[in-house]
Amino acid sequence: MFKHLIPSSVYKNFIAGQNFSWQEGIVMFIDIVGFTAMTENLIMHGKEGSEILSEIINKVFSPSIEAICTNDGNISSFSGDAFTSTFLNNNEINAVNAALNILDIFNKLKIKTKFGSYKLVPRITLASGDILTGIIRTDLQNTFYFSGSAIEKATEAEKFCKPGMILADEVIYKHLKDRVKFSGKVKSFHQVAST
Repeated sequence: MFKHLIPSSVYKNFIAGQNFSWQEGIVMFIDIVGFTAMTENLIMHGKEGSEILSEIINKVFSPSIEAICTNDGNISSFSGDAFTSTFLNNNEINAVNAALNILDIFNKLKIKTKFGSYKLVPRITLASGDILTGIIRTDLQNTFYFSGSAIEKATEAEKFCKPGMILADEVIYKHLKDRVKFSGKVKSFHQVAST
């Protein structure tokens, strides 16, 4: 019931009365190149442009979220044209499968509107490490957050990730090099082959 709204680790902690917990896991960071420019252009066209933008957002985010949840991941945060997800218990293969599914979704996406055509391309980074699940409780509202080394490494990888690329850290590479095809190395990260 809460899978798409509240990550399972947050829900379990909340019910148990815990405000934080540490787990090993994988963080996937996705930045959508072209999204900001498309948004700015469509919003200039008033209500009609905003309605078109809403349809595009649903067409892009709904299947991407589904790809993450189907592979036992959770959305941990949205930030404009980027979002972060977590795959707890070091489920590397599920994280890579979700990343490949999302890249495929974007590769098949054709966005043509009366106000122009747009191309959206994700940059996807995957990193393993500690993930802190935290809950901030107040009388008015509760909220949750994630932090830890896996998030820091996924953010670091973003600096080297080009549009259309999936980069994974060394730990993921070592665990999956016999199961997943990699196509090269960028700094200390390994590129997952998309075909």
